[in-house]
Amino acid sequence: MIGTIVTGHAKFASGFVGAIKMLIGEAKIVGIDYPGGNPDDLIGIISEAIKSYKDCTQIYVLCDIMGGTPFKAAATSAQGEKNVQVLYGANLDMAMDLCMRNFDQKIAPQEIVAAETMQTGKDRIGKFD
Repeated sequence: MIGTIVTGHAKFASGFVGAIKMLIGEAKIVGIDYPGGNPDDLIGIISEAIKSYKDCTQIYVLCDIMGGTPFKAAATSAQGEKNVQVLYGANLDMAMDLCMRNFDQKIAPQEIVAAETMQTGKDRIGKFD
């Protein structure tokens, strides 16, 4: 099973989780907003979310932007965790891709899932003419 954690500035994460649950129903996803404050508190919250997914073989932390406090906190929390990967530049399609994989009978290895999820994010960017 795949566990998904979304984090980002302001209400980025809670917006993602609300949209995912509206689109696909119940999902193995948690949102952690960062309204500002002590980065160490955010590290603790993300670490606890990772621990709460002890039944998951793969855990992905999706972050809004590289280099921001949520990204740094996620990277710190993921250190030493072999089944946790941090992806940045998250969009809703990436989160939905990860959540929908739990409906599959067989989940691909973590490196393949990460690469496919990032490709999904890239493929879903476009311009309407």
